[in-house]
Amino acid sequence: MLERITRRLPRFLRLDHRVYHEIADDDRATLEAALIALLAAALSGVGGLLTRGPLEFLTWLVAGVLVNWLLWSFVARVVGAVAYHSVAPWAQVARVLGYAVAPLALGLFGFLGFGLRLVAWALSLYYGFFAVREVMGLRTEAAVVTIATSSLAVLAINAAVQLLL
Repeated sequence: MLERITRRLPRFLRLDHRVYHEIADDDRATLEAALIALLAAALSGVGGLLTRGPLEFLTWLVAGVLVNWLLWSFVARVVGAVAYHSVAPWAQVARVLGYAVAPLALGLFGFLGFGLRLVAWALSLYYGFFAVREVMGLRTEAAVVTIATSSLAVLAINAAVQLLL
């Protein structure tokens, strides 16, 4: 599994469009995507551990990236299916978006300021755009709307949860 990740992730980050379908069509890549999301969360959380406490680290680890990855995948799938009639299964969308959250690992250096976290998030959206465009078979405009809508929905849900806590 780690060998596949180390082979695929650089290609994914270089925007090799062939790797999107390779990941989407490989059932084993679901675990790979989950591991990438978990590692990105852990590294980002460690960076936050330097500025926050252990409880916030654990919360970020579990909810911050892992749950958000699954939620982002679900909302993107729904938007793509309802608005653009994409037939890509949720699992395929989740696999490629799991790879797309890899830049969030830059949060390890979160102590350098919020700007770096913002860059990591923007990179994740950037890679997510190419991933859903390819795997969901969307036009460029549709992929932009799908990523923007799903990301804003996840942000709104996170804000609502924060208000409740």
